[in-house]
Amino acid sequence: MYLITNVIIVFLVFLVFKDEYRIAIITGLFIALVHFYLGIFLGKIASGKNSKLFIKYYFGGIIIRLFFVLFLIFVVLKWFGINQISFLISFFIFYLFSVVLELTYLIKKSLKNY
Repeated sequence: MYLITNVIIVFLVFLVFKDEYRIAIITGLFIALVHFYLGIFLGKIASGKNSKLFIKYYFGGIIIRLFFVLFLIFVVLKWFGINQISFLISFFIFYLFSVVLELTYLIKKSLKNY
């Protein structure tokens, strides 16, 4: 579902925005997408564990993903000549969207287990 939504967003970005903003927006989307799928992957690994281990896996995964995403943002801002404001705004929007979807997924998955 999230992947289909992102494909539609990329299509709309190519229709609406100029070339200089397209790369920045799609790069922000890509980094948020990587963050989302890493979260789902780590959530699946942690979901079979007891509650203490789940918390360690999940919050440890959040810290690892945070540093990974910060590293990617640093690399993009330092070495790529993209529009920084468009990149940061698009990343922030897509990041918030992906976190909401990730939490929704984990809540639904935990409710199925009970």
